[in-house]
Amino acid sequence: MPYTAQDADGLKPVTIMLPNMAVPSIAVEILPFGLHLTQILLNADGKSNDVLIGPLDNRTLKETRPFLNCVVGRYCNRLPVGQFPVEKDGDKGVVKTISTESPTVCLHGGPVGFDRLVWTRISASDSTNFSLPERNRLALRDPDSYAIFSLTSPSGDQGFPGTLYTEVLFACLTFPRHPIRPDGVIDVGQLAIVYRSRLAPGQEGVATPINLTQHWGFNLSASGEPQKPNVNSHNLKIDSRGTIDLTPVFLASGNITPTAPGGAYDHTQGKEIGQAAPAKGYDEFYLFKNAQNEGQPIHLALDKLEKGDLLGEIFSESKREIPVKLYSNESGIGAEFQTNQPGVQLYTGEGLDGSGTKKRIHGGTADGPGYNKRSAAFLEFHEPHAAWLQSWGSTPETSTILSSKEMYHNFTKVTFTYKEER
Repeated sequence: MPYTAQDADGLKPVTIMLPNMAVPSIAVEILPFGLHLTQILLNADGKSNDVLIGPLDNRTLKETRPFLNCVVGRYCNRLPVGQFPVEKDGDKGVVKTISTESPTVCLHGGPVGFDRLVWTRISASDSTNFSLPERNRLALRDPDSYAIFSLTSPSGDQGFPGTLYTEVLFACLTFPRHPIRPDGVIDVGQLAIVYRSRLAPGQEGVATPINLTQHWGFNLSASGEPQKPNVNSHNLKIDSRGTIDLTPVFLASGNITPTAPGGAYDHTQGKEIGQAAPAKGYDEFYLFKNAQNEGQPIHLALDKLEKGDLLGEIFSESKREIPVKLYSNESGIGAEFQTNQPGVQLYTGEGLDGSGTKKRIHGGTADGPGYNKRSAAFLEFHEPHAAWLQSWGSTPETSTILSSKEMYHNFTKVTFTYKEER
């Protein structure tokens, strides 16, 4: 079923939720503009909890560029400015990055990245980046529980070669198991995000870099402490082996620092974000100990896609590892993340300075202060920075280069939980 024409500015939200509930346990609001997630509402304890920070008025997201809960592409994080040839499987291209953050740095895909564009909502039947079995799987779901958006980025857009066609699926999921675990933890709801990109027909012989993510900022207790939301007391666990070293302008240096047990960057056992945190806060890329892409390759051959069903595992009770967990003792709400990406960028909003506004549910008013630093934990799942320029991107599987014969596949699934503190 085709969708009616959307508003030109992309600020009319699309809401997805779990069906057949008087009060949905999870509801997600998405703007076609930049695929900003403007709400993740959880009904965990008989009250509404919005676990994403954001402005009082969504128009702010268009008037400024705050990177609050948007998609980032074509290439997230920081790239050096320059011209760089790329090649994969005989396909070639030249990347000409554009400076944004500074004369030598291209941040989050360029001055007009995926976060600044209006995406088009499409039906499952109109999708071309999901296989027939996957489209059939979606057709069996309640149409209010998911949404697919598409975008075509022309060749040369922000200096990247090749016309790239991308679809992003957002889906609220139900639980196949009993929602209450033996330890008393209640499964509230799940949200899956699946990114699929390919070079458009007619782009044979072209290769291009791609590395997408959602730049979302979580605060699991802000709805209950609206005066000064803060995540210092949130417990964060990251099953990491090390962090990427950065230059003074935050470009990847090419080196990795192993996780030092008990150090500021050691979250392997779980600890409060504010516990022994560095004075500068966190803005680090953590490499996971174990590969997360078994059965869910980041690049897959186009000729194998049409018969495959990668959504089957994503939508099911997967035994896949949970490399990242976030939990608030204040609210009892937790978030458990699964992904096929090799790492996560942790950013604690050190650039937030109280300017702007914050959501009404977080205590915001039109003339009140905005969010300050440590108001959120941004957890951005993607591949390492500038991978094809570094030793960690030396193989075809890790280079972040997409050939015209492949589909890019990136997913993150978050399970929201609740446990009443006694």
